[in-house]
Amino acid sequence: MPWSPHCSKCRFLNILYILVIYCLLHESLNIRVNYYISYIYEYRLVTDFWAVFRHPWSAFFQSRTGRASDSAWAELGPRRIFILPTRAGLAYAGLLLVMLLGAINYNNNLLFGLTFLLTGLGLVTMLHCYNNLARLRLRAGQGRPGFVGEPLGFQIWIQPADQRPRHAIALKAADGGVAQGQVEATGSALWLLRTATRRGPLPLGMVTVSSRFPLGLFHTWSRVQFEHTELAYPAPAAPGTPPPTQPDAEAQLGDRGDGRDDFRGFRTYHPGDSLRLIYWKGYARGQGLLTKEFGSAQSHECWIDFALAPEPDPEARLRRLCRWILDAERAQIRYGLQLPGQHWPPGRGNAHRDQCLAALACFGTPP
Repeated sequence: MPWSPHCSKCRFLNILYILVIYCLLHESLNIRVNYYISYIYEYRLVTDFWAVFRHPWSAFFQSRTGRASDSAWAELGPRRIFILPTRAGLAYAGLLLVMLLGAINYNNNLLFGLTFLLTGLGLVTMLHCYNNLARLRLRAGQGRPGFVGEPLGFQIWIQPADQRPRHAIALKAADGGVAQGQVEATGSALWLLRTATRRGPLPLGMVTVSSRFPLGLFHTWSRVQFEHTELAYPAPAAPGTPPPTQPDAEAQLGDRGDGRDDFRGFRTYHPGDSLRLIYWKGYARGQGLLTKEFGSAQSHECWIDFALAPEPDPEARLRRLCRWILDAERAQIRYGLQLPGQHWPPGRGNAHRDQCLAALACFGTPP
């Protein structure tokens, strides 16, 4: 049967063909469809038509990508937010189309009213989905370093610029890490995990902020480029050779040891001292933080030296040094770190451990 614009069946097939083509474009050319729809919404399709083909696609999308750092906020403006219907939204639109055709065919006013009511509901849903992401501000916070092969924590602060709470906000990293949560009116922090595959600084990179609130009929998203990095420490080697230890001069005389035999006095508190050794009564009297000192027959300190590692491979040596640092910290031994061209004096505590592990992570990497 030839096609006729007055035939209802032909018009229905034509609309069906358009929906099928749209679905194919939504699956295979998602970025291009998103670009054209966003420009139609902003009434700039004609004015910027030649600009699209004059500039490369990468530069075009980089101009619509927010950039954030530890101190600078990235705000999601209208030109940085994209929205498209989900599969459920397309099924919802198909249902509305069938209802409209049935209402026209049977001239049913009640079905007309229901169709228009549900259409209005879909449009309001699209508006709320877009507003759930609009005017959000993002910034990188204090992260959590880790070892190679383990997830590293990246803290991302999200703050609504209009002081409205947001719901069902999702963050997705380039390697697939996902974080979801609610955002309070005063701001909230979400933790995004990324697994390190090599030691050294691990950049957070591109993060996609998305939402399908409230009914899941539309998917809105935006992209933010973060400049924040976290350190990936070398993976510790298997337990084996213990760290080389030697008694220091003061320890041989029983002076200023860390044993629990005889009480010697107090000294000023240093970061990393055990909380059990702090003189809390004196702190309550306003004397400041003081640490109790005990004498012992002998205490040890060790130098964790790159040249003393038995492995021939430099990366294997760094993993061995990492194991020695963790073992010395667990045994409460004062230890120093010696790397080619640099060294750290003996110490103990979480701050000293993190400083030594950071030196191992950045060893041999360009600044």
